Amino acid sequence: MGDYMEELMEKLQYPEESRDVFRKTREMIEGTEEWNAEFETVKTIFRRCPSISIVPLLNRMERLAGRMGVHPYTLHLLFYMQGSEELRRRYQENGVEEVWFWESMKDLKIKLMECLEVYGVSGTRAGHWHNGFFVDRIALGRLQYEPRAFEGECYKKAGYAVKRGDMVINIHIPSGEPLTQESCLESYRLAHRFFAPLFEKGAPTAFVCDSWLLDPESDTFLPPCNILRFKHNFDIIESRVDEKFHDKWRVFGRNYDKDADHLPRKTSIQRAYADHLKQGGKVRTGYGIFFFDGEKILK
Repeated sequence: MGDYMEELMEKLQYPEESRDVFRKTREMIEGTEEWNAEFETVKTIFRRCPSISIVPLLNRMERLAGRMGVHPYTLHLLFYMQGSEELRRRYQENGVEEVWFWESMKDLKIKLMECLEVYGVSGTRAGHWHNGFFVDRIALGRLQYEPRAFEGECYKKAGYAVKRGDMVINIHIPSGEPLTQESCLESYRLAHRFFAPLFEKGAPTAFVCDSWLLDPESDTFLPPCNILRFKHNFDIIESRVDEKFHDKWRVFGRNYDKDADHLPRKTSIQRAYADHLKQGGKVRTGYGIFFFDGEKILK
């Protein structure tokens, strides 16, 4: 396991300080029979049934972290790092190119860097999130995808339609890289080809997204930017106010919990959101959809 963990940390370019944290944590586990037995038991349960509710397993990791005197976020990420070796084998068995395994595992590095920025901890604050990659989520280029049931009533465009419950491809937007229109279009192309076996031959792919990036009112306060260009790919069919703006930390980083007068204003996006919030503005979450024919978004 040590060789694979080193390969993973090198491939994903973990910061050296974080590599040391995970090495020491692993050594602590392997050096104590009781801790090692518990860690391996939870890993075995997860390996046999990755679709199991992850919460009880993460709770066991938290209790083990308490006994060890390490941060639970550290043990959560170590758990997924070690479990990803089994995921790599499953990708190989299903004929999925290894490049897409490593693209998907970039999420471990992304969440590590977010945890370092917001909490100063080498680990992940999103333990519940990662198990999706062990079930049906995959990264293809800039974006991440998973098949889901359509949550709207009915959407029609360019002679095509989907209704509630029909299969669509849900999009997630990881942090860490610019969200350019070019990188998104290339990712849509990859996803259209990857998920083609799930749909009728020649049919466009229906992509959906549920995100604060799809705030239908953001054109009124944001400057021209990648957020707006991404949002404009979609027809937004539903939205709701996020009273607490739970994703504020994605804009402001470590200072995500500060009031509007004390938010950082280092970028034009930060300044726009800070001004909007200071003026009493709300942020909305939007649910959007578009059809993609393999080369372009259908209008």
